[in-house]
Amino acid sequence: GGQMPIDMRLGKLRGNTSADAMPIGPFRTYSQPVNVAALESRFEAGSEVTPEALKAVGLIRKVSVDVKVLGVGELTKTLSVSAHGFSKSAVEKIEAAGGKVSWLRGEPVKKRKRHKAAKPTAPEPDETEAEAETETEPEASEPAEEAEG
Repeated sequence: GGQMPIDMRLGKLRGNTSADAMPIGPFRTYSQPVNVAALESRFEAGSEVTPEALKAVGLIRKVSVDVKVLGVGELTKTLSVSAHGFSKSAVEKIEAAGGKVSWLRGEPVKKRKRHKAAKPTAPEPDETEAEAETETEPEASEPAEEAEG
């Protein structure tokens, strides 16, 4: 008999439950990918690329879902691209072609990596001591040469 343990009464979480796993639940984030090659083939040079324009051309399904531009393919046309996200290669290719990149939610802030404090190392010998050692060695060898000659 006895009471049923709490861990046996409650359900178990199955699958990936870490915060770094695939986003599940109400906080999931999803963006519609659009490649640079698709922009090259669907838009004229000098045109403005927005989520509304991408929907009109048929590259995305919903305007309400974020759009991320990826750098797959080549871009030769000058385009002004507005989206929620960009890959590094996409930004490089758009700017190399003479276009402009604008973030719809503001440019993302780069995360700083935390560096551990460096461990103190053994004290290095002073430079004056090292110079003094090198100067004394040639002086010691000069009298030996004079004695031979």
